[in-house]
Amino acid sequence: MPFDGNDVPGGAHGRLLEPLPLATFAVTHFDNENRARTAVNVSGVLVLSISWKIRDPEIQPEAPAGSSSPEFKLSPGGTKVKVVFQGVYVERDDGERVLCMVGSAVLPTRSTGGADPWDWAKNSGRSGFLPPVTAENGILLVLRYPKELTLTTRAVLGEMRSTSAAASAAYFDPVQLVSQLRWSPYQYRSDDLVAGACSPLPSIDANDVVDGRARHRYNDSFLCQVLELYSYGRDSVVTALPNKRCTSTATGASSCRSLGPFEMDRAADEDEIARTHIVMQDLHCDMDAAGAVRVSVVFRAIPPWEDRSMAVRRLRMSGTTLFAEGVWVASAGQACLGRAGASAARLATSEFACTCR
Repeated sequence: MPFDGNDVPGGAHGRLLEPLPLATFAVTHFDNENRARTAVNVSGVLVLSISWKIRDPEIQPEAPAGSSSPEFKLSPGGTKVKVVFQGVYVERDDGERVLCMVGSAVLPTRSTGGADPWDWAKNSGRSGFLPPVTAENGILLVLRYPKELTLTTRAVLGEMRSTSAAASAAYFDPVQLVSQLRWSPYQYRSDDLVAGACSPLPSIDANDVVDGRARHRYNDSFLCQVLELYSYGRDSVVTALPNKRCTSTATGASSCRSLGPFEMDRAADEDEIARTHIVMQDLHCDMDAAGAVRVSVVFRAIPPWEDRSMAVRRLRMSGTTLFAEGVWVASAGQACLGRAGASAARLATSEFACTCR
């Protein structure tokens, strides 16, 4: 998609933010007529955008659907394409939930006279600017939702394809969509992984934690209430400890892609790593029938080149995302967690969903 980067904002400590591609899908109609059938009619809206920050309410994770008309908008610092879909919802024999849809959009048209097909986008801030667009009515979208939310089955996977010929002005390469499954009851199914994390229970020396705060570990049984205090809003973001094992470059500077278990999208210097934050999302904390406290949580690393207010609400799955499940050992003041990266959470979804005609 085209993007006009002339409106360049700065992040924390004056560092430049990087534009982020985002996708938001909302169901606008669901035929809930009570009768036996194998498929249900569904309508929806997919909003694709590139922006520095969330300025349009339709590209927020919890956004309402808004108007149901195809739309393309371009302005300095923000691009948005709204695609309107109709299709069916089905449930496969293995329990996977699938949306198969066909949509319409107004798409930007590439230039043919130069090396940059989007060179006209740099004029988006001019008065009276009208971007060249093409109507497209044959866009295919398949979204696949796992049967249940577990440590390793939590990915919503999608693909959007063009049915136009490759030489057509409306053609685009396949678009891959990945997000986390939300608003579903969590199923604790990773006992073997958790057992490995808890046996033996790691020891923590008071001097291993900054300022000796390990001496004041919480060891009561009300962990869920404590975690909930830090899982919403600004308090859920914590600063990561600097990585002391960065690799020196030829210029003498240090460069890192890893921060503990997190893998950054690109290499970062020591100063950028020091300004990286970690956010706790999608907390599930429950006490089972035996009185044991079980916990599931998502940790995300937020580098300084991402806008923090936008990053804490994203449902992205990448190397900067870590999924964890475990148990609370009150006597030791520790929650021992087994973990899975984004790739493991994506592999459990079946490869094929449906055929759109």
